[in-house]
Parts: sequence; structure tokens; C-alpha cells
Amino acid sequence: MTIIRYTSYRDIDIQFDDGTIVKHKDYGSFLRGEIAYPQSKRLGERKISNSGMLMTIIAYRNSNDIDIQFEDGTIVQHRDYRSFSEGCIYNPNFYKSKIGEEIFAPNGHTLKIIDYRNSKDVDVQFEDGTIVQHRDYYSFLTGNIAMPILNRVGQTNIAKNGMGIKIIAYRNSHDIDIQFEDGTIVTHKNYNHFLDGYIAYPRPDHVGEEVYAKNGMRMTLIAYRNVSDVDIKFEDGTIVEHKYYQNFKEGTILYPIENRIGYERIANNGLKMKIIAYRNSTDLDVEFEDGCIVTNKSFSDFKKGTIGHPSFSVHRSLPEKLICYFIGQYFSYIPNYKPLWLLNNQNVASNFRSEFDIFIPSHAIAIEYDGTRFHQNVTKDNTKNLCVNEHSDVIRLFIRIREEGCPSLKQFNNLKLFDIEPFYVSRKKSYSALATCISDILSILGISNPKICITKKIIDYCRSDDFYSSELDMLNNSMIK
Repeated sequence: MTIIRYTSYRDIDIQFDDGTIVKHKDYGSFLRGEIAYPQSKRLGERKISNSGMLMTIIAYRNSNDIDIQFEDGTIVQHRDYRSFSEGCIYNPNFYKSKIGEEIFAPNGHTLKIIDYRNSKDVDVQFEDGTIVQHRDYYSFLTGNIAMPILNRVGQTNIAKNGMGIKIIAYRNSHDIDIQFEDGTIVTHKNYNHFLDGYIAYPRPDHVGEEVYAKNGMRMTLIAYRNVSDVDIKFEDGTIVEHKYYQNFKEGTILYPIENRIGYERIANNGLKMKIIAYRNSTDLDVEFEDGCIVTNKSFSDFKKGTIGHPSFSVHRSLPEKLICYFIGQYFSYIPNYKPLWLLNNQNVASNFRSEFDIFIPSHAIAIEYDGTRFHQNVTKDNTKNLCVNEHSDVIRLFIRIREEGCPSLKQFNNLKLFDIEPFYVSRKKSYSALATCISDILSILGISNPKICITKKIIDYCRSDDFYSSELDMLNNSMIK
């Protein structure tokens, strides 16, 4: 409430927040909040709604907020007075109760309401499925809704397959019989499908038909769904699915493994690969040029060059590449080395823990760069260290360069740890710290006073395809698989 006029303590005018004004009240009642909102003259007003039900206003706060009670006791709240005066207020229980209502009309038909929008707009369905729309509720109650007279027998059309079709029996729009121009009859079809031409000619049974393919092999049709979807079995039992019937008749369906064994291409990792076994398009075996074989791949991936070599990955961080670059100035190494004894260890589990970033065969030394993002699971990192310790005859020294923030690891005799500032904190400091670390590693490898300077030129090279190609050469020249 707001005071809009103050004449004296006993004569003030008040305005409510909806704009309603009351006059000549006293200030004390205002302070105590005892000034009552005036009751509207519209309270108790009655009106017949468009659905034919009596409505009464039982609460009137303002013209946009009134509560209505219908004659059946149903109350609806927060409506506007204009909708009330026009009879447009909806009784939810009334409308729900009308849908599904049935009567037996004088013409002998059973009628049922299938949609009720208001008393002047209802949709009715006859017992044979025929629907009439936009009738009034009173006509429904009195049974004065006539069933449309339809004489569609004899109506013709052209089906999608090009054949003439004709209605020979019409019971209702969902139950008609059709005759094709050659005399073939199909029954119990939909009238709308007839109008659209979507009446299918009865499918012939081609199952069991045999022809010889162009390659000389006998083919048998074992499933016929439609002219563009048949399944074929070759004489050796090989099955191909979802072919065209016309191709079957012409013998142009290819045997699935024809000419694919021996296919060669260059994979996206730069290695040559060749198909050595082809069972079907989703199950083939590939051999890389280094002799490595991968199995159960798809022909689609082979064509795209996306079949990966298990011992090589192109997903390497810049610190790893820089370490590889400087190590490669003095020693041959294997990138992403994945020995079987590590791959088969279920406790190590995960791609980046099942490999070593760098392996130097001449010294039996493995090097790993551990970033904080992927090395927070101390249990798995310790498990890898233990696994390496158990194979000390293969790896005499395991060097782990760990960014600060990685959990501390247990120490083993053949484990050497280097701590380094995280690479994302300060690149300038990180490059300097990494250079010192690489220098120390080269000293361990027997290189006296190595000069390590990480320049922009070296960084750009490590990010280039030339560096990628050099690592491929390292992998291809390696004698360790």
C-alpha cells in the first residue's frame, strides 16, 4: 500500500500495488496494515461458458486474476475477467470426460467423440472408422450427425510401380479392396495409401532361384524382401546381403573377397600395409611393412589409411619430441616402444601406460615423460615401475621425468626420477629445465658435456612432418618388435 494523499491523521487515501484506490482512511490503520482491499462488485457474478456449463466468480483480485468455480465444483484459478465474460474458460475435467463418450444414433450407427475442443467443435468417429470433424456437442448428444455418403467403388489411380489400380470394395477409409490391371487383388488396404499410389503389388516368391555370377560361381537367392533388398548365397556358402534383384539376375553381384587379398596402400602413419586375410568387409587382417600384423580390421578403415601400427603413435607431446630429438643426435631409439610383457600386464592397462616414450636398445634404457594431467594415478604408475623392475634383464634403467604435481613414486634399483616444472606454467623456464634434464640423461648415457639448447628452429622442426618421418625411419630400422 502507498499513501497518495494525506489531509489529516484521520483522512488519507491509499493505493494498492494493483492500482486500486481506497479513500478517507486513518493513518493508524495504515500503519497496522488493517486497511482492507475493497471487494469487487464482480464477486459472485455468473456466466454460461462456451461448453454450456455455469461459471461463478469466487475470487476477484483484479481483472487479470480471478478464480472461477464451475457447476460441477471444479475450480480454476488465475484467469482473466475478459475470458470469463466471453465464456472462454476451460473446465479440464469436463473436456477430459467428453473424449471417448459414445452414443447410439437413430441411424443405427455408434458414434464416439475422439476430440473435444469446445461445445461447438468436436470430432466424431463412426463404428466403421469414418471420421467427421467440427460438429457441435448438442448434435452428437441427439445423434444428429450423419455419416458421409461415400461411393468410391470403381475409383482408379496409378500405383507407384506404374500399374493401374481400382477400388472394388469400400467398407471404410481403412478397409478397401484393390484390383491391379492384371486382375491381381489385394484386400484390406487404406484409402489414403490408394490415393498416394502406395499399394504394393503382391511380392513374388523368388527364394530358391539360381543363376551363375560373372565370376562363374553359382548363386542362390535365399531371402527376398523387395526388388532392392535380396540376400544371396554363393556355392561355397558365402552370403552377401541387401543386394538388388536385377543385379542377381544379371550375375553382377561380386564375391566379397574377390581381388582384395594383396591390396596395398600407405597408412596415415606413413607405413605401407597390405591385406593378408579377408573374411568380409568388416573383418580383415593387415600386415605392415615391418612385418607387424593387426587383425579384425575393416576394409573402410584400410581404404582411409586409419589402421594404426600397435608400436607407433603420432600423439606425442612437445617435451617428448624434444627429448627424442636430442637423444636421436647420439643414439638410435624406438619411439612409443610397446613390449608384449608390458602390453599383456592387465594391471598397467591404458594406452599411454602400456608403452615407453623412448627405448634405447644399445643401452637397454627406457625414458618416460610424465605430465601432471595424465599421471595422477600413483597406483598404476607404481605398478608400471614394478613391472619394469621384474624385467630388469630387458630394461636396465628406467628414467621417468615427472612434472611437479605428479604424486611421489616408490623407488626401485633400476628407476631414475627427474622432477621438472610443469610445461604449461612458464615455457621459458620449462625449456631451460628440460634442457638441463636432457643434458643429465645424456651424461648418464656416456656423453661428456653435452650442449643442449632448445631453440625456436628445433621446436618448429619437432612439430613438423619431417620429424614425424624421421621417427618412422627409426621405427622401420629397429630390429625390436
